[in-house]
Amino acid sequence: MHAYQFYISMEKIQEGTFHLEGDEYRHCCRVLRKIRGDSIDVFAGNGRRWSARIERISNNRAECRLMEEYPPQTRLKPEIILGVGLLKNNLMDDVVVAATALGVAEIMPLYITHSIKNKVNHDRLEKLALSALKQSGLAFLPIISDCLTLDKWFNLTEETPLKLIAEQHASVNLNRIQQLQSVEQVALMIGPEGGFEKNEIEKAQRFDFNKINIFPYRLRTELAVVTALAGIRTLTLKNNEAYNGN
Repeated sequence: MHAYQFYISMEKIQEGTFHLEGDEYRHCCRVLRKIRGDSIDVFAGNGRRWSARIERISNNRAECRLMEEYPPQTRLKPEIILGVGLLKNNLMDDVVVAATALGVAEIMPLYITHSIKNKVNHDRLEKLALSALKQSGLAFLPIISDCLTLDKWFNLTEETPLKLIAEQHASVNLNRIQQLQSVEQVALMIGPEGGFEKNEIEKAQRFDFNKINIFPYRLRTELAVVTALAGIRTLTLKNNEAYNGN
C-alpha cells in the first residue's frame, strides 16, 4: 500500500509540534480523511523524516506532534545540477516532475538561443516538485532557480568536478565516463527544442563540459532529460548508500 508523506518546513516545527495548513492540510484531512489520533509521516525536504500524530483538527489546519524520527535519508550520489533550456509551460512542468523523482539536487532553467520563453513560474514549479517528491518517497527538495543566462550557468558550475552536455552526434556515451563512479557532483546540460547552437556547444567545451551521446536519435527535451538522468542513476546507484537501504 502506498504510504503518503506530508511536507513541513523545519522552521514551522516548534517544540515538537507543527500545523498542517494549505494544500498539505487539504490532502491529509479532506482527501485522505485523516482524523484526530491518526498517525502520519512527514518530511522536511532536507532528508529528515518523522512519524507524527494528529492531535487537533480545525476548519483549515491540523495540529500535529512529532512522535519518532526515522533514520535520515541519504542523498543520492552524485548530486546532479541540471541546466535545461527553457520550454513551454507544460513541458517545463514535465521536466521538473521527472527530475525531482530522479533525485536531482538543483534545476536551473537556461535562456539560450532556441529557448521558447525567458522566464518561469517559480511558485508553480516548486509546487510540482513537492508533489513529485511526496509521490516518489525521496526526502530532498531540489533547488529551482530563476532563469539563467549561459554565462551565469557557467559561472555557477565552474567548480563542479564533472560537467556534461548532451549532444546527439557526440562520440562518447555515458557508460564511458569513468568519473561518474567517483565524483560527488555532476553538472548536466540539456538543450531546448531545437537543441544547442554550435557556438553554445563550443563555449560549453571551453568551460570543460564534455559532450555525451545519451541516445543515437533525436529526443524531445523532456525525454532527453529523463534518458540522461536515468542513465546516470543506473550507472551509479549500485555504489549508492541510498540504494542499499541506508
